[in-house]
Amino acid sequence: MTLCRKSSSNLCYSQMPDDQLLASIVSETSAQHLLSRYGNLKEVLLYSHQLELERIPGIGKAKAIQLKAIAELVARIIQGEQKSKIFVRSPRDIMDLVSDMQLLRVEQFRVLYFNTKNRLMHLETITQGTVDATVITPREIFSPAVRLLSSSVVLVHNHPSGDPTPSYEDREVTQRIVDAGTALGIQVLDHVIIGAGTYYSFKEQGVVI
Repeated sequence: MTLCRKSSSNLCYSQMPDDQLLASIVSETSAQHLLSRYGNLKEVLLYSHQLELERIPGIGKAKAIQLKAIAELVARIIQGEQKSKIFVRSPRDIMDLVSDMQLLRVEQFRVLYFNTKNRLMHLETITQGTVDATVITPREIFSPAVRLLSSSVVLVHNHPSGDPTPSYEDREVTQRIVDAGTALGIQVLDHVIIGAGTYYSFKEQGVVI
């Protein structure tokens, strides 16, 4: 149970319903318009565009910028918590580390670079858009690994549909990268596809060994 200290304004944000909490930033009418259009706070903050927000009655440019700034603060807090976990032992750890990818509306491909003790050295976004063999190249994957003297990598990308089941292209890209890594002496530990609250691990399914 969440406890709130009483103040002169008697505000207890954790106990406010979504419309009242949003109305503490914009007007009550604007809050109702926002929730009516987008459905919930997550959609309002993370999936709206500034120009769309500016068209909502009572919002305007200044409030639209403020809302998007709040969204960015939330994203950075999530990312900061994820980066605090530097040891990875399972696909579930990977899922926790890049859980922000569940929120993306487009596919994004990231690579995690590890040392010999499975300590995360670096995380890099390789590309954003459709993941296929023409977009992802082994050079993009392994150039940072060579520079960092990384001994292994984990591939990660998301499916905006929420279903992490790999496509033919996903399997093709994975095999090409695994083969290239073998030639370079850099092991591909796994390829994890992020869905909505779930994941698909090539390693767990016996595809990457």
